[in-house]
Amino acid sequence: MPRILEIPVTPGREDVVAWHFNRNMIFSVRSAYQCQWESKFGPRCSSMLASSAARSQVWKRLWKLHVPGKIKIFGWRVLHGFIPCQAVLANRHISATSGWPMCQHGAEDTKHLLFTCDRAKAVWSAVDIWGMISSLLSTDRSGSIILEEIIRRGEEVRSLDIGMAELVLVGS
Repeated sequence: MPRILEIPVTPGREDVVAWHFNRNMIFSVRSAYQCQWESKFGPRCSSMLASSAARSQVWKRLWKLHVPGKIKIFGWRVLHGFIPCQAVLANRHISATSGWPMCQHGAEDTKHLLFTCDRAKAVWSAVDIWGMISSLLSTDRSGSIILEEIIRRGEEVRSLDIGMAELVLVGS
């Protein structure tokens, strides 16, 4: 108690409650959960994008891609985990089914939707980039982390004269 009383208070200023863990400074259950998650597992659990500068580069590259705005928004939603696939909905107690309705194989999450579904594999094989994608799948990563890495690398598919990130986002 004595230490609390030693905290200097500026005279004439009203004391306010502020939550310093989100931009609007207002407490929400979501921001508290995110704060707890980060304190337990670290920010984003990404070994590939350890610095905020690298993360900032991904955002800059995403918005500079030569694709329509709605495709960029789709990429933004994937990177934030906002694609309403069955796994995400089940985690939020919204959906009862867990399988991907197109193929009935595997949990429907962004990784499956974009990369590991048989239909997605067929698309990536047809445009001859399955080898590059499968190398990214060799370690256990989420679909958003894989997409982050594709955007961060900024590689081009020379045979098609298009960026790998543009191809993956448009092909998805």
